[in-house]
Amino acid sequence: MKLNIKARLKNKTFVVSTAVLVVALIYRVLSVFDVFPSVSESEIGEIITLAVNVLALVGVVVDPTTEGISDSERAMTYLTEKDVRVTEISPSNQSGNLYATGSTNEMVQCHKIAKACVAYLKKAGFDVMCTYNLDMYKRVAESNSFGADMHVAIHTNATVRHNVTGGTQILLYSLAGERKKAGQAVLDRLAPITPGKSAERLIEKSDFYECRAAKGLTVYCECEFHDTKTGSDFIIKNTTAVGEAIAKGICDYYDVALPEKDITDKKTNAPIENGTLYVVQTGAFSSKKNAENYLKSLEKAGFEGFITVTN
Repeated sequence: MKLNIKARLKNKTFVVSTAVLVVALIYRVLSVFDVFPSVSESEIGEIITLAVNVLALVGVVVDPTTEGISDSERAMTYLTEKDVRVTEISPSNQSGNLYATGSTNEMVQCHKIAKACVAYLKKAGFDVMCTYNLDMYKRVAESNSFGADMHVAIHTNATVRHNVTGGTQILLYSLAGERKKAGQAVLDRLAPITPGKSAERLIEKSDFYECRAAKGLTVYCECEFHDTKTGSDFIIKNTTAVGEAIAKGICDYYDVALPEKDITDKKTNAPIENGTLYVVQTGAFSSKKNAENYLKSLEKAGFEGFITVTN
């Protein structure tokens, strides 16, 4: 029988069960010698359960795949040098969500983003699955069967009035512990490159199926709003950059070094050369129309760019 003790000690069920068992044993031994503590065994058990629940809330104790008496081969690698993070990438299948430009839709663009994310994570040493299954429920089932440590849903956003270029939103089952840490890591990489800023944040969405049903820690990415011209154009032209930004955030969360020759600044995702970051701003305009016209002239000249709004 093999056990990964370090991983087991982060498993809520294992910690509570073991602690209660130890307390029961102590009370049985004390009773043999006619010693009866003033605090009952059940009261001690309640205190243990409460303490572990608090640790689980802040992310100290989690629930890795450590079911049964012996640990799986996968679980035996947790928290060791052989630990290879297993990730499921789950791109949107919502082909009915049309973009404001480009005669395209959310599914097509999110599949492109997913492809770039998968390629980058594999380059960084992750074990990654992305089947592009058009059934969300089957994607979650595949993720759970795969034993993914992290389940990454990739979507783009929209509003009822179609008038907001709001930026990046990361949806999580809860805004606590490791979930918040993982979501913030991806947000820190993705938000700097998306043009909108007004709606950037982490959002608790415990009712979303992928957030609650995937066994792996779920990071649900809304990569920008696709129902405005600015947002739509940005996504279409930057699917690779968006996918790689998500992957870099995942690397940051797991403290995995970025692939060689791809070290980037977290604030901008721009490449760093010899430790120095060079950022070029080509114009500033008080008129949105003038900014859009200037961007078009840059694109005609063969340069990529996008518009950001600052106050």
